[in-house]
Parts: sequence; structure tokens; C-alpha cells
Amino acid sequence: MSVTINKAPEDDWEQMVAENLKSGNGVNLEGFVYPDDLEKCHSLAKQFKAKTFLNADRTICYFKISN
Repeated sequence: MSVTINKAPEDDWEQMVAENLKSGNGVNLEGFVYPDDLEKCHSLAKQFKAKTFLNADRTICYFKISN
């Protein structure tokens, strides 16, 4: 299952992504800001052993849990 999270400035998107990855859900992080958010996304992916991909416009970061 994948969950879509809209990265709003007032939201704690890192915590929301972490909770979903911990639960085994993939995440589509919309509102991704390249390159500002790239390091945080790679860190979360490494922590939860997930893979990350960006869309062509670099506005969505996809997290996929490896099974």
C-alpha cells in the first residue's frame, strides 16, 4: 500500500513519512523541493531500508519498501 503525503510547510512531513515507512507503507511525498529535501529523503530511506525515486519534475519523492 502507498500513502500520499502533501508536504506543506506547517506539517511535520518527516515524521509522517517515518511513521508510514515504519508501518510498511510506501509513500508518495508531494510538494518535494529539490535539492533542499533530498538529503532528508535519503536519510529516511536509509533508516527504513526503502528505495527512493523522483518524478521527472522532481516535485514528488517516492519511497518504496523493499521486501
